[in-house]
Amino acid sequence: NYLNGGSKRGQADGFQLEILPKLNDTKGSSGDTLLMYMMKLIKKSHPNLVSLPDDVSHVAECTRINLKDIDSLANKLNGEIN
Repeated sequence: NYLNGGSKRGQADGFQLEILPKLNDTKGSSGDTLLMYMMKLIKKSHPNLVSLPDDVSHVAECTRINLKDIDSLANKLNGEIN
């Protein structure tokens, strides 16, 4: 954990997901946010990961599915089979 290196909080092995939205609020001396810096690094070292939003574009539609409706339908179908 480079940000906390040399402090009491240093050498953290990971991070919590709740921190991700804050990456856009943390700015460096150049004015770039930490999120922008990380994206530049990712584009340079792992360009295949930059297309991830395109690869998971269907996820937004999946969030509109009501799981209770699916469960109810599955139970109904199960009852018709038995």
